[in-house]
Amino acid sequence: ENIKARVEANEEITQRLQAEERDKYSEVDQAKMLIDLINQRKRYFSAKRAEERRNKPMTQAQQRAYMSNYIKHIGSYTLKQLKKFSFDEIKELFEATMRSINDFVPMKSEDDKAVPKLVEARSLKRDAKEELEHEESKKQKTSEASGSAQEQPGEEEK
Repeated sequence: ENIKARVEANEEITQRLQAEERDKYSEVDQAKMLIDLINQRKRYFSAKRAEERRNKPMTQAQQRAYMSNYIKHIGSYTLKQLKKFSFDEIKELFEATMRSINDFVPMKSEDDKAVPKLVEARSLKRDAKEELEHEESKKQKTSEASGSAQEQPGEEEK
């Protein structure tokens, strides 16, 4: 009997709460909320469609125009020259231009350490060049010293 009484009490409470919820919002309010919900969904799905349109990949013609303009400004070709090339040739030129730009290493940067072969080759050439200059400067110093030694006694005599 206690269980039956509890179940009946719970049913009455739930019915009362449901009635309060229904009464809480009038039909006009419920209609407004439904319209707002529908408009929110419309905005969400239209934004999603617009984003998909923006993010779709370029067509081949758009790619060609983009790559041609890039090569025209960065590379050393004119649009008249580029019009004669096929799409694949333009793509190869574009990739070569991009590679050269991406491989560019500014002077005195940390990336110089990443290319030790180039640095070694440069330093070997520099060492040989400095050695030659050093020898030449020694010869000049000795010739200047001997020349100045010959000039000094002559100056003292005057």
